[in-house]
Amino acid sequence: MEWCQINDLTAATIASVVIAAFTIALFVLQWRQHAHARKIARANYQLALFDKRVQLLFEIENFLAKFHRDGRPSADEAIILRRKLRNAHFLLPEEGMILVDEMVKKTAQWEVAHSVWEPLRARAWAKEELSDEENSKKEGALKKMHEIQDWFWKEAAKRIQENFEPYLKLPPSV
Repeated sequence: MEWCQINDLTAATIASVVIAAFTIALFVLQWRQHAHARKIARANYQLALFDKRVQLLFEIENFLAKFHRDGRPSADEAIILRRKLRNAHFLLPEEGMILVDEMVKKTAQWEVAHSVWEPLRARAWAKEELSDEENSKKEGALKKMHEIQDWFWKEAAKRIQENFEPYLKLPPSV
């Protein structure tokens, strides 16, 4: 009978050790699955963020394409761009939105210079004599318009890459 009690005790001990080993194995398996699920969720988050950021970039490039087509920034297009990117500060840090703010600001400056230049140009075209001050204002407005157009031609395309490249990186793998 004593031999039977030792066997029962040994069997209970072995069963307890086996159960503990299975519990530890299940814990490790669950932990690895959780870690993998977190990795996948992070990759999905980065992909979704990338998609949203690329959409912002496409909107900016569309604005610039219209500038290149027309040769001047359009106030209507700047308003549309600002409306489409109104929530972009949730997707990009402040540095990423500096270019957009500057593009909208430069468009407004171009429109102001154009509103000064156009009536004076129309009067001069109609052979009306302009005063020296009006000629100076007309030339100054035209110079300002050209400076802004040069900025769009030279600076904007270069700055798109500088401002957006750090935020448009995907992880090489999951």
